[in-house]
Amino acid sequence: MKEIEDNPQVERNSEALPDLSPLVGQASDLANPVDMYLAGKSRHTQRMTRSHMDRVARLFGYTDYLKAPWGSLRYIHVQQVMDYLQEQKYSPSTINATLAAIRGTAQTAFNLYRMDGDDLARIRAIKMVRGSRLPTGRMIPLGEISSLVNTCIADEKASGPRDAAIIGLLYIAGLRRAEVVYLQRKDVDIKNQVLTVIGKGNKQRRLFPKWSG
Repeated sequence: MKEIEDNPQVERNSEALPDLSPLVGQASDLANPVDMYLAGKSRHTQRMTRSHMDRVARLFGYTDYLKAPWGSLRYIHVQQVMDYLQEQKYSPSTINATLAAIRGTAQTAFNLYRMDGDDLARIRAIKMVRGSRLPTGRMIPLGEISSLVNTCIADEKASGPRDAAIIGLLYIAGLRRAEVVYLQRKDVDIKNQVLTVIGKGNKQRRLFPKWSG
């Protein structure tokens, strides 16, 4: 990876794969294709995509996605990354999410005139992997949930009611973890018992959970 080692603006990362074809070029300080691709997407999508692209950037020897010249991506780079992720037994969903992030970044690099159409088409032609994993977690019996809530109620610190509310949002309202994390005070109408939630695909919806007592 001589191109990276000879570039004083790139901080060499120990996680870089020695056999991975290097990216040639420098990242732009004005418009990063990853950030521009994520403009307008949900905060959860932004966080996950940046995590995937950080991983890819480290494989090329960069400290994070902001340092990598994504316009220099080519078919061989993406295929090598895909092969590595499969060899390391990453789940199909993680591999496919990484490929989707790379495709979106490559499309934006093309829109910014940093990648030509032939290279973009070759990257987009790389297929998603097949396979699945058993869902994580377990079913929580009602008695265990009641015990958790009672423990929260008995907690005299501010974290007690907070944690009880989180359990209620997850169990009664059926919110996803990311939806609870990004829920704001203005999204909760206590008087009318209405929640305004921004979920997957940056779609907003209203929920009317049936609170008891």
